[in-house]
Parts: sequence; structure tokens; C-alpha cells
Amino acid sequence: MGRGAEFRVGNVLSRAWQILGANFVVFFCIALVVASPTLIYLTVDPRAPRYVALFFAGTFIEFVVNTIGTAVILLAAFQRLLGEPVRIGEAVQRVLARFLPLIGLGFLVALGLTLGYTLLIVPGVILQVMWSVAVPVCVVETLGPLASISRSSELTRGYRWPIFGIVLLLGIVSFAVILLLGFLLDPAGLAVSAIANVMWTALWTAYWNCALIMIYHDLRVAKEGLDTRQIASIFD
Repeated sequence: MGRGAEFRVGNVLSRAWQILGANFVVFFCIALVVASPTLIYLTVDPRAPRYVALFFAGTFIEFVVNTIGTAVILLAAFQRLLGEPVRIGEAVQRVLARFLPLIGLGFLVALGLTLGYTLLIVPGVILQVMWSVAVPVCVVETLGPLASISRSSELTRGYRWPIFGIVLLLGIVSFAVILLLGFLLDPAGLAVSAIANVMWTALWTAYWNCALIMIYHDLRVAKEGLDTRQIASIFD
């Protein structure tokens, strides 16, 4: 993508798929680790007395693991975008160095989206689009939680409708697949249905993070006229 190139939804989605396809096993395995904490409560009958405790424990573990895992996928996708081999060890090291800012950012974003979706959904959608590249900003530009949110809002300004289209499309696909899996696999039992949901969530998470890094990359190219190497100077 050349400097100042136009931001296009089709380019984001197709190139995200290319990045995922070139490193499918690695990205899927990371995403599977990210999605697996949900098994703590998905395999338990919601009517069971221990379900509430397991749900909160699983959600907390999922939050921490998801924050680290998705950031690792983002950095690994950036390595691939540079045409370099994926170096998971380096990506993990850089993410762990940003652990506290990422956890703080994840908490603020989760709180804001929860409040936004509670208020008639629309504010939550707006915030999700505005803050969509906050995690790449936090990792790549090494900004703090509040600065990452502000920077994401700045980067997405003027491109929020196309980003909304990407979020909506991928959200509809994920929701439709989950409904289909539930319809087909519920008769097979709770455990089978839960494992299938985790597998799908892992696949969707891997692709979504590849799309996310492409959104971030293409926004900086379109708005700031940078090239890929300049954006990825974090690896220098």
C-alpha cells in the first residue's frame, strides 16, 4: 500500500485474510489459547450452584489472556505485513513489556463499551468504532491507556463509516455462525457445543486481529502518508 493510498474496506479484509492464511496454524493456536478460558463456564450447566463463581473466574482469566494474546497476534501480523517471518518470542516479549498499559486500556475500553451498549446500543457502537485501533496504538506507539484511546479517536476520524462496515460485517458473520453451531450441535451435548464455539471464536479472533492491524496500518498510510516500514519502526 503506497503512501497516502485510499482506505478501502475490501483491501483491509482481503489482506487480513492473506496474513492469516500465511500463518494460520500459529495465529489459530494463539487465538485458541485466548478463547479457551470460556470453557471454564461454557461446559457447566447454568443452573448449577457453582456456575456464577465459575463465570466470573473464567471472565477475569479470559480478560487477561485475551489482552495479552490479541496484542501478540497484532504484533505477529505486523511482522508478516513487513514480509518477515513471524517471531512469536519477540512479539510476546514486547507485549509483556506493555502489560500494565494494555490491562489498563482493556479495562477502560470494556467499561466504556459496557456503558455505551447499555445506553440504547448506539453509543456503544460509536465508541467501538472510535476506539477500534486503541490496542495497536498502545503496542506499536507505546502510549498509555488514555493517550491510546485519544489517538484511536483521532486516527479513525473521517473513516468511521468504513470501519463500522467492517465491524458490522464481521459481527454478523460471527453471530450467524454461533447460531448455526448452536442449532446443529446442541443435541450433541453441552461439552460438544462449547468446544465448537471455542474453536470458532479462536478462528474469528485470529482473523479479526489481522483485520485490526490492517485497519490501523491503512489509517496511518491514508492519513499520515507513512509507509509500512516507518509505521513498524518499533521492530528496529
